[in-house]
Amino acid sequence: MESIRWTEIHDSLHLVMKRELDTMRQLLDNMHLEEQFILRNEKKYWSSMMEERNELKRQLSEIRQNRQFVTEKLENLTHQSNVPLEELLPSEDTNSWEVLSMRDQILTLLDRMSLQASRNEMLFQLSKAPALIREAPKKKISIATLPPEGYNERDD
Repeated sequence: MESIRWTEIHDSLHLVMKRELDTMRQLLDNMHLEEQFILRNEKKYWSSMMEERNELKRQLSEIRQNRQFVTEKLENLTHQSNVPLEELLPSEDTNSWEVLSMRDQILTLLDRMSLQASRNEMLFQLSKAPALIREAPKKKISIATLPPEGYNERDD
């Protein structure tokens, strides 16, 4: 009976993490779209993009609450709390490896999202200061060619 319960919780954790990854990827795509809008100075679709982002954030928040709930169930079943995920999952189970791999992907996506958010903020600030974006005038270069050595000493 406990084996069945364990499998159900394990499968639930797998599914909720898969949903979390999918939503995070959509959110990162949305952030890349924001970058394109900033670079093109495109304001036409800005509000719809931000509405989509807010909805994705809301979904992600719900998914994370579900993941926390499932993880707590797992902790209760193993009679452990506040331990790393590796200690809650049996190492011999393939599903455990998939869950841990998804956790690593989530952490990587968090890093990428943080970098993209910083990049977008920087681009947005630069777009507010157009004088900084304009190219500095190019300096004119003059090239002088010198005659070869011995030019003045040639025979006429």
